[in-house]
Amino acid sequence: MALAIPDAFNNTVHKLCRWHIMKKYREHLAYLYNPHEDIKDEFTSILNWPLMPTEFEDAWKRLMDKYNLHDDATMVGMWNERERWISAYFKEIFCAKMTSTQRSESMNNVLKKNFASERQNLHQFVIQVNSCVKTRRQTENQETMGNRV
Repeated sequence: MALAIPDAFNNTVHKLCRWHIMKKYREHLAYLYNPHEDIKDEFTSILNWPLMPTEFEDAWKRLMDKYNLHDDATMVGMWNERERWISAYFKEIFCAKMTSTQRSESMNNVLKKNFASERQNLHQFVIQVNSCVKTRRQTENQETMGNRV
């Protein structure tokens, strides 16, 4: 796809989806998070904070230094792909607020794991999707009410 997109769509940039990147490395990241209490929050902060490319690179280097991860194959792999999935490298590109398929992929994952089955007919699938949406809304409402206390 990465090769076909520039041919088919001039002046179009192919980005990698952060959700897919994080899913790909989830197991290894959990392994890294275990012995280091703060690494997950620090790593997430680097990914979420609206940094410029040089700021991102400095923050990444500090994280790698702090936790001695320069030789970690997963972190090296993520670093090598950074220009295709880290938002700091897309600041000059108009994306119409589309940063990734993260939200839809996340919802698809929830549906597949907890609510839907490939053996269901369409009517059952719709009932399950509605159940999923209802459950998510209830959870969000409970969290909202909990934050008001």
